[in-house]
Amino acid sequence: MNLQWWLFICFLHILLINRASSHVDSSLILPKYDTNYVGKYRHKVNLSLLTLTRGLNVKLYNRDNSRQFLEYAPNDLANFGFGFCYKWLSLEAAFRSPFDKLNPTKGETDQFSLRANVIRQKFWSSLIIANYQGFYLSNTDVVDKQWFEKNKNYPLRPDMRTRTFYIVTNYVFNHKKFSVMASVNNFERQIKSAGSFIMGGAFTQYGFDGDSSFVPLKVKENFSEKSTVKGINTKFIAVNIGYMYTLVIKKRYFAHVALIPSIGLKTTRYFYQTPQISQDDNSIGAAADTRFSLGYNSERAFGGIGVQSIALNSNSNGKKVVDYGYLSVKLFYGRRISIGKKSKTKSR
Repeated sequence: MNLQWWLFICFLHILLINRASSHVDSSLILPKYDTNYVGKYRHKVNLSLLTLTRGLNVKLYNRDNSRQFLEYAPNDLANFGFGFCYKWLSLEAAFRSPFDKLNPTKGETDQFSLRANVIRQKFWSSLIIANYQGFYLSNTDVVDKQWFEKNKNYPLRPDMRTRTFYIVTNYVFNHKKFSVMASVNNFERQIKSAGSFIMGGAFTQYGFDGDSSFVPLKVKENFSEKSTVKGINTKFIAVNIGYMYTLVIKKRYFAHVALIPSIGLKTTRYFYQTPQISQDDNSIGAAADTRFSLGYNSERAFGGIGVQSIALNSNSNGKKVVDYGYLSVKLFYGRRISIGKKSKTKSR
């Protein structure tokens, strides 16, 4: 399915979640949350500047020996961008800085990424789309232990590309005292420390492919039947149960942590060097979404650092085949801007 269809499905998903949550929260004459724990700013817009570093790595394992694997990674990119939050929607856009100097030994990497959140008091939906092209083999010792004595650059694969689509929707159990908006996009404030269990579902699709086999010819014989793989496409439908907690220090400083593991059905299709040959592999899969942030959040301004890691494995018959890892590190600073009547939030 092409990107246009995914964006269309994503739009419908966000619309339905917002419509359902709007029905739940339609009456706000009396607060449906504990004002001693949560501060809301309904008539303000959050605008923020950010520095964002996103990266991922893909490990292709020898099915006969899990200690031997090939690890491919993109040339890390530091991006500058902005964030926008209003009511139930938050968006982040980041662009490569013209002053960003890449490590020339790791080749060139092109990327496109989009992050969006739809958050209401009880429901939270998050979307990540990330595409990369241009990878290098980071563990060169698998090919040659003296690689850099003979070469200046890493083994480069400019033809390799990944496409990631990740969407998750959760119900927040302790929604009266715990604010997902405060922890995810700082649109609200967590006034007192609180946490909540969450439960929901997630869908992940990622593809990794190239013009030729992932495995260098020199070590091809060590990777059994997967030695000619030149494309992998995985779909993962899962149920997740996790926990989120925000520690508040002196009312305006916070530390937030979240762990959201998931388990579900995974379908992986392998594409081989020989044209028109593919193989499907169905099994139980597991993933983990881990988040951590540390910063400052007041009535007028907010800032800090946020880290998110998503790990997904593609085991087959109990043996490792592929590990996929996504990492995002964000430095941000923002302000709240009034656009209507004053918020009724308590001043603290």
